[in-house]
Amino acid sequence: MNWVSLVDALNLTDQQIETIQQLQKNCFEQTGDLRDKLRDLMFDLRQYRLQKDPDQAQIDVKIKQINDLKSQLYEIKMQTREQMQSQLTTEQLAEMAKMRGFGKYGACGFSGFNGAN
Repeated sequence: MNWVSLVDALNLTDQQIETIQQLQKNCFEQTGDLRDKLRDLMFDLRQYRLQKDPDQAQIDVKIKQINDLKSQLYEIKMQTREQMQSQLTTEQLAEMAKMRGFGKYGACGFSGFNGAN
């Protein structure tokens, strides 16, 4: 993993830093319960693999719940990403697009830079 300081790479202003940090914090807090539920559902689903003759209907319900949570998380993360990018100048956006990994992860924060999926 190549860690990059966005402050230095994009020459962010103090106001941009403060706004982006607050957006990241809000995203992290907003998705906390969803991430916990997703983790629990993933554990439940793994437990079905250790059962003899597991109930396929229950498995299907868990898979749907997991997919629904992933969709919710994705939407929140993309909204946050758009809000963060709206804080950047055209030049900063162009520089960010050049950075390795840009757009790859869609995490809270700028995609590919905080890895919090």
